[in-house]
Amino acid sequence: MKTIEIWKSVEGYEELYAVSDLGRVKSLKYGKEKILKPNKNGGGYLFVWLYRNGKRKMFLVHRLVASAFLPNPMGLPEVNHKDENKTNNIVSNIEWVSRWDNINYGTRNVRSAAAQRNDPAKSKSVEASKFPDFSEICLRFPSTMEAERNGYKFQNVSACCRGCFNREGNNKYKNLYWRFAV
Repeated sequence: MKTIEIWKSVEGYEELYAVSDLGRVKSLKYGKEKILKPNKNGGGYLFVWLYRNGKRKMFLVHRLVASAFLPNPMGLPEVNHKDENKTNNIVSNIEWVSRWDNINYGTRNVRSAAAQRNDPAKSKSVEASKFPDFSEICLRFPSTMEAERNGYKFQNVSACCRGCFNREGNNKYKNLYWRFAV
């Protein structure tokens, strides 16, 4: 059974571009239809450049699909991918949601916690030593905030761990060398 693709005009670009319920965007310029090849942004979302009056503007494909096909009577600000695949922009896979619902949707929190456990820089656990080679660890804190509760400014500890505490770029603060725990 073949699915029929439904096309609707892109708001504000009515005679120039159309978006489909399958998550595709096409140009209607010059009387010729041409499917646009989307790019991927740093967050993994697909986007296209649309041109009008000699000016170009970037649009996220999932937002174009949602704006054209999904009513938003409550004025919700964000579009969520139900299957958590940022490139699956089929209308049945997206929905309007609040910021809170989008942040807490699906497995995001589980994945984030796992990433922090596996990446010391994300977990922010810190340790300190009197020696630059960290041959002896004299202090260990589960977070930079816990270091602050013990008399060490979290901003300075964090800056040391990132190697940008002072102009020399070393990681020394209060006569201790600091790093994210390994």
